[in-house]
Amino acid sequence: PWAKDYIRLGSATPMLEGIADWVDKGYAGVEGTKKGMADAASWRFWSKGFGPGALVCGVVRDSVDRLGRPYPLLVLGTGTLREWEGNWDLLPYACLPVWQRIEYLGAQRYEEIGRFESAIRGLHPPVPEWADFSGRRDREAAATDQVGEAVVPGEAFRFIRLDGGGGMDPFPAAVGWQSRLRRDDPEAPNAVFFGGTRSRAYLGVFRKPLAMTDFIRIWSVTAGDDRSTERGAN
Repeated sequence: PWAKDYIRLGSATPMLEGIADWVDKGYAGVEGTKKGMADAASWRFWSKGFGPGALVCGVVRDSVDRLGRPYPLLVLGTGTLREWEGNWDLLPYACLPVWQRIEYLGAQRYEEIGRFESAIRGLHPPVPEWADFSGRRDREAAATDQVGEAVVPGEAFRFIRLDGGGGMDPFPAAVGWQSRLRRDDPEAPNAVFFGGTRSRAYLGVFRKPLAMTDFIRIWSVTAGDDRSTERGAN
């Protein structure tokens, strides 16, 4: 963080403005419950865009400005990705380089906001290498049994615990769960969030358009309120 006041970069579209407003208002609703950066959350996500083939991909995470004030750092982009609707379970592979680059840039300190903006504009979009991604998924699935035969919840939204508290890389489990969910219901969800805190990782799947209560659920699930969120309790 580098600025005394919160800012937005990039061109404005109704889709991007809608997500930004959703984050701003939702974060205001949970700001008083945060325990500081030791409890910082970071979420990778993808979402349907407007029109066939349109996709939104980005990262939203806790951050603080120079005065120590918390704010949500949101970096996202939108564009067309060929055939993603039929391969939505493989989107984590397509979006991974973008997510990793955003996370790296978001962790840096910039004396000039223009440098950060230039770095963001230099991001490369996801590529639709579905055959390669499918092979990678199958190889990783053969090497792990993180998903197993667990029952898949069928609610309009659900959170699935990925790390099991064991400190394992949650990425293969996130891919495995998305593949399992797609087998049960091939229609692409409206949005998928993957992340959490260092100690609690989740996959959040949303079939309906995102509402303000969904942001609160996303930012509250890592607090461990298992009564209402884990594995799809509605």
